[in-house]
Amino acid sequence: MSETKKMRLSHILLSWDQALRSTHSRELIYAIDEAKQIIASLQRGGYSWETACKENSACDTYINSGDLGWFEEHEITQELWIAGLVTPIGELNPEPVTSPYGVHIIYRTG
Repeated sequence: MSETKKMRLSHILLSWDQALRSTHSRELIYAIDEAKQIIASLQRGGYSWETACKENSACDTYINSGDLGWFEEHEITQELWIAGLVTPIGELNPEPVTSPYGVHIIYRTG
């Protein structure tokens, strides 16, 4: 089995009241619930990744469809790295991922 040295992810960031650089006053549980609703909408179809990013992301990467670019393990939070490892390339992670920066919806692009 080859070891992943680099990966590429796109994300939608939902902020909550105690996240680093928070942009919202909602509690964590509400951010997670909203992330689950967005994931379900994306899985059903009829809601594009680009639209979901523009309408929901608290991260300015929404202008590039949430693209975080290529990175190595030490260049991103452990929570996102681990989520990326278990998400096949070209797929949406079916669960929200919580990091110190907020709740992420992850789409692995490389």
